[in-house]
Amino acid sequence: MADIAPELLWNLLDTQGSPLLVGSRTCARQQFSRLKCALPAVAWMFAIKSNNDPELLNTLAAIGCGFDIASYSEWVQAQRALRSVKHLKGPLSILHSHPCKSPTDIKMCFRAGQRFFVFDCASELNKLALDAPQSSLLIRLNVPNRSGRVAFSHRFGAELKDLIPLAIQSQNLGLSIEGIAFHIGSQAVDPCDFETALIVARKAYEMLVSHGIKLKVLDIGGGFPISYRGQPAPLLEDYCRSIAASIDRIFSDHPLTIIAEPGRILCGQAVSLIATVIGKQRRQGKRWYTIDDGRYGSFSGRYFSESTFDFIPHQRSPKDLVKGATDLFVPSHPELDPSRSDWLASIEPSMIVGPSCDGGDIVATDYPLPELEIGDALVVPNMGAYTFVSASEFNGIPRAKRLWLD
Repeated sequence: MADIAPELLWNLLDTQGSPLLVGSRTCARQQFSRLKCALPAVAWMFAIKSNNDPELLNTLAAIGCGFDIASYSEWVQAQRALRSVKHLKGPLSILHSHPCKSPTDIKMCFRAGQRFFVFDCASELNKLALDAPQSSLLIRLNVPNRSGRVAFSHRFGAELKDLIPLAIQSQNLGLSIEGIAFHIGSQAVDPCDFETALIVARKAYEMLVSHGIKLKVLDIGGGFPISYRGQPAPLLEDYCRSIAASIDRIFSDHPLTIIAEPGRILCGQAVSLIATVIGKQRRQGKRWYTIDDGRYGSFSGRYFSESTFDFIPHQRSPKDLVKGATDLFVPSHPELDPSRSDWLASIEPSMIVGPSCDGGDIVATDYPLPELEIGDALVVPNMGAYTFVSASEFNGIPRAKRLWLD
């Protein structure tokens, strides 16, 4: 989703209030369809950590998507979604991809029926052997994280030199390594990162196979990017074409079941935020606008990914609800309609801050905005990933409401 028609916008604000996260199931379905068409050999497992809205999970389950989880709570959410569409859970409908799980989490997932887990070290194998005996495992590899906005290699992944000792340990414990996994980092804009990781995976494959391990699965993780303000991403089809070529080149002689764990690419563009201006002042010669959502709320993802956003302004006054208003600051053309000379003349680099009393609750710096008044609205596209799911109620301020329009 991008901007919202003025009539609908004000109706939503009058009936639902703000802040409000407005989603499109159609957009999520279309993104999933694009992924399937671009990489038809891949089994897709949505990373629930990016957006755990039940409506979204049900939508994805209904079109054949599996789920990537990191806790028992997420396992329950995934299972509910699969049951909601009477989807028969296969052996790889849910993957527990967290490399370091608590013993309690392992035990609860195993008792509930989870049998596929990821690990990357000896201590994790000991926990799995005790609380999830005879499970099937994927060993996570340490691979370079180059273009990703959020890197994981400093924390997760086994080194190649540790593979054989881990394989021996898993055999002694009665655990079966059935595949290898990696993650190139979140919001990785360069598809060549997959090729680099696949080269490491091929080396790992050869080492494990030479030790008698029969591998069946290759998990290429997530990292598929979307475009944010000032952070362009490649066209999805071009991005996937590069990945497919790398897989064919590096693993064509060893067919494996390939799975991936997309998050942001499926949900990020499916949701827009409607926020209201609740404060206005001038400080150090600059306009400051306070809105009713911030970095402790729907902009919480900025703390770990530094995503930047477009803010599409809407004036509350009826005289401004004219044709062309929805073209203001559309992401692909972030200019005001030239005919709107009144707003054009009032544009200034402005600060946009959240509603909490924390001085660090700054949403955007020097963002070009026309003069707004309290009660005016800002529509923020691309707010479907790492927003509500990571938001808190700091200062007692409620999280945004959620509404799906289709």
